[in-house]
Amino acid sequence: MPLHVLVGKNTFERFQVEQQLAGSSPRIVHAPELAPNELPNLLLGETLFGPTQPLVLRDSDEATALQPLLMKLLDEPHEDVVILSQNTLDNRTTFATWLKQHADVQQFPLYNEKTRRTLLDTMQQWAQQQGVQVTRAALSELAVRLQDDQWAIANELERLQVEGDITEKLVRQQLPLPPSSNAFSLLDMAASGQVKQLHQRLEELGRSPLVNPYQTLGLLSSQLMTALAAGALGAPAESEIARDFGLPAFAVRRSVALGRRLYAGATTERQQREHAHKLVQALAEADHAMKRSVDPWLALQQALMCIVQITQA
Repeated sequence: MPLHVLVGKNTFERFQVEQQLAGSSPRIVHAPELAPNELPNLLLGETLFGPTQPLVLRDSDEATALQPLLMKLLDEPHEDVVILSQNTLDNRTTFATWLKQHADVQQFPLYNEKTRRTLLDTMQQWAQQQGVQVTRAALSELAVRLQDDQWAIANELERLQVEGDITEKLVRQQLPLPPSSNAFSLLDMAASGQVKQLHQRLEELGRSPLVNPYQTLGLLSSQLMTALAAGALGAPAESEIARDFGLPAFAVRRSVALGRRLYAGATTERQQREHAHKLVQALAEADHAMKRSVDPWLALQQALMCIVQITQA
């Protein structure tokens, strides 16, 4: 029996491979909903004399009670293609060990900023297959704005194709950046002394009716506190931070790097405390200014320029 195991939370690519292996009319069954006595007939197919019909058994990792019987039945010779499609595979289990010995196991992890180049290659190929005309720069912009979510990128490509060729300019006009991305990039530019780029980004955000300056300030405060904490703990604690808070390792490294830039010039613990106080105070003054009816974008600009002065001193 040809046995395939597809593992990973990247359902966009996993379901595509499912279809390639199983064809247009497979039997698709959710394993946790099965009773043990239903499994033998299911693996034998609908009839003994009908044509072979591939079986897609989803989420068998969640059906632990079925796994011993599943190993026994799959070890018997059958003609039908069987595909186990699931989010995870616990390598500590006998089931996982058996599958690796008897099946073709393929992994489908989610993409992130670190693996974005591969994501862009994949989505460019998908767009060509769908007849969607999109530039590489536009795909990159979509990946940033949709946080590497392939389902969302595919949906946006289908929506935007009525406009003709999809360009970076079109994406920027039609789709706002996620608020957290706006906040991090603003803080990163300030800590890096990128004054020109900072002013350009603030002008762009200020013109957009989709961006709320009060929400942006709140996110800036959250990003600042995270970066200061990560920067103070430093690189040796990256894995512990990622584990304790359930964060991707690349995101923790990014916050640690930002924290180091925010602490630039502060070499002692006392200097770091003073630095952190000044940085937090800059955003607190922006909050007070907004409450006094000062133009909120002007208040944000003044706070970020203050951060530039502190970090570049």
